[in-house]
Amino acid sequence: MTTTREDINPVTVKLAVVCAPQEVSEGYTKAYKKIAKKVKVAGFRPGHAPRHVVEQVVDKSTINDEAAETIVRDAVKRAFEEHKINPEPTVRPAVDVQKLDEEKNECEFTITVALPPIVKLGEYKGLKAEAPSTEVTDEEVDKQVEEFRKRKSTREAVTGRNAQSGDVAVVNIRIDGEKSEGKNFMSVIGSTFDELDKHLDGMAIEELKHVELTFPKNFQEKEWAGKKLKCIISVNSISAVKLPELDDEFAKTLKAQSLDELKKTVRTMMEEAKKQASREILADKLLDALLEKSKVEAPEGMYEQLAYRRLQETEQEQVKLGKTLPQFAEENGMTLQELIDNWKEKAKVHVMRALLIREVFAAEKMKIDPTDIQREVIEMAGEYGVSPEEVVQVLRRTQSGEELTFRAISRKVSDFLIDQAKLK
Repeated sequence: MTTTREDINPVTVKLAVVCAPQEVSEGYTKAYKKIAKKVKVAGFRPGHAPRHVVEQVVDKSTINDEAAETIVRDAVKRAFEEHKINPEPTVRPAVDVQKLDEEKNECEFTITVALPPIVKLGEYKGLKAEAPSTEVTDEEVDKQVEEFRKRKSTREAVTGRNAQSGDVAVVNIRIDGEKSEGKNFMSVIGSTFDELDKHLDGMAIEELKHVELTFPKNFQEKEWAGKKLKCIISVNSISAVKLPELDDEFAKTLKAQSLDELKKTVRTMMEEAKKQASREILADKLLDALLEKSKVEAPEGMYEQLAYRRLQETEQEQVKLGKTLPQFAEENGMTLQELIDNWKEKAKVHVMRALLIREVFAAEKMKIDPTDIQREVIEMAGEYGVSPEEVVQVLRRTQSGEELTFRAISRKVSDFLIDQAKLK
């Protein structure tokens, strides 16, 4: 076997491997024996059919695939030992078999291998960053209280007037010229789409309008989405949203003794939320500042895998909403490729931050104890709205204990960097 090494960058190596004829022959022999154990051949016990018989009952491509896997696996092991290569375990090597010939006993392939990241940690004490404001204004408190009012709102049937913005209406839309009864939609006037809102405003119950509508690309009726159609619209019913009076009685429905007490509680909750958000933003700023002072080399595969997982999750979320990934990209002002590139860049930053966090953790000889883990379990339970026991069960079932540990490491390092920082 001969190998040629190419160092693509400090964390990526490409090997070109030419296997010896004997290695290829032995690989095919192992492949035939393995396949013989799986196939049923009349007149032979499993694993005892001669090679020439196996050739007759098994597709050649299956034999080649099995042989290639065996030959490459054994050759890669020897090549790694020869070149003292220690692969990054989280990134799968990319193999390209360029030649495989059983008759000539030839096998040539290349393998691109990710190496462990290289981190040269810069000075991490005294990092500079501007701390976000945690002040909660009266306007913000009032806005949140108003949201609570909306949640406690009721609807009352409207009589004696036409539809207006803010009303909830059952709207029937029928394509002009079709015999169908059309489709009914529950709509908040002013919150559908501009053309429809314009026509609905001022309509009376059972009034008919012949209009031309350009439906949004994400419209719930997929057959109409993105199309310009002549329609007949009517309003079947109108109801108005009635908000509760903003007084002590309303506050009591939210377990507060008075409106003033409710506002104080809301302010406290918002201050805590802002402090938490501020801490996370500040930690990211400090890590980015540290990244500028450090040298981090990470193989592309580490962040490409993360980006791919995020894209899959986004796609699954969009499918539930009846949308596609390209539609999601367009709604966010991007092409699909721009969306993919955006996720890759975010994933790259995420990976580099994570590497820095681990380096600081090691440099400061920090430790994680059961109390740290318990805190993360409680935090996760609050995030997902489940009990801590349920979180533990899910983590055990999915073998995600490492994720929990890293959350604890990240929190400890973030707190340390913030304590040591020079904040503006």
